[in-house]
Amino acid sequence: MLSKEANVAFMDLSNILNRILLANDIRVGNNHLDAPETLEPQLTMTQFFSEFMAIVVQLKKKHELSFLELACVGTITLASFINEYKDATDPRISTGLAVYGFIEGTKTVPPAFPD
Repeated sequence: MLSKEANVAFMDLSNILNRILLANDIRVGNNHLDAPETLEPQLTMTQFFSEFMAIVVQLKKKHELSFLELACVGTITLASFINEYKDATDPRISTGLAVYGFIEGTKTVPPAFPD
């Protein structure tokens, strides 16, 4: 999804994420995002795009998804990961890291999608 579209759709994507998390009794709010500053993502956004772009392009083509639909798929997948691993670590930390990455991802212009 392009940055301008991401800014417009960000609230909808955030609501999707929040609804799924709430349905699984995971609360997200400023008081629940306790990821310590010492924890750094393992991949930068550029590395993430480089590593996963081919998969994303295949998914988009195979299912004839728009960029917004692709962003919705990513949001639902993120919520599923947060829920699946909520007991593996402190959910405030894992959710905080995931939501931070979600916000960064929706605000970052990805490299051009190959045809």
